Amino acid sequence: MDHTLRKITTFGLVFVIFLLSGLYFASGGMVWVAHSSLPHSFLQSVATVLAFFVGAAALYRFYSEQSTNYMLLFVGVGFIGTTVIDAFHTIVTASWFLKTFPNTHHTVVEWSWLSTRIFLAALMILSLFGLYKEKADGPVNTRPIYILVSILTLFILIVFILVNVPLPVYPEKFITHPLELVPGVLFLVALIGYLAKGNWRTDKFEYWIVLFLITSVACQFFYIDLSRKSHDMLYIGAHVLKIIGYGMVYLGVTSKDVAAQ
Repeated sequence: MDHTLRKITTFGLVFVIFLLSGLYFASGGMVWVAHSSLPHSFLQSVATVLAFFVGAAALYRFYSEQSTNYMLLFVGVGFIGTTVIDAFHTIVTASWFLKTFPNTHHTVVEWSWLSTRIFLAALMILSLFGLYKEKADGPVNTRPIYILVSILTLFILIVFILVNVPLPVYPEKFITHPLELVPGVLFLVALIGYLAKGNWRTDKFEYWIVLFLITSVACQFFYIDLSRKSHDMLYIGAHVLKIIGYGMVYLGVTSKDVAAQ
């Protein structure tokens, strides 16, 4: 089988597997609801640690190799910011933080998940600008990127700590988390951009990034959007898919043939 065709087949299989499993859970094929926040907190802890390793590995590779691939920079700072917000999301799932914030516990949990996904999806789109950047442009001042990510991360945390926000969940509707469509669309835009660029045919980094984006799109559209109850199969499944996606990016960042661009 042709190398490119094999990769396209892999993309299709990953998408179909996550699609069918999500629809299976949504149809009631397997009903399970966690009776405590422990499974969710455990999965979030794993995601937080993995996000840090992804961000650190990407930044280490960008600076140690003096790379001109600014996609590495955007992925690195994106996942470091994600680590901070994911850590916050992990903390607020613990029952002893129930009365710490002006928002209800469930509301903070839902918004902290949503903000993390929007934040990361937006950074993945911004990474496309690094992907398309020409060498002739010369080195880019990285300070504004760090400042932007820091401001966004701090803003998100301040909003959840100080502002009383409404619960973004509508259990009576078919799409219970309509705002989750926003990061879903952003991940889809990033996916289309990376597929259109076409470097995934020869570059392992971009190949794994495409797999991560496919996983993220499936997570948003077929899992978290259809979850009826906090900690049900779809809700927990969304967190599992997030970990799988982070793992895919880590494999891409640590691959041996990241293009210099």
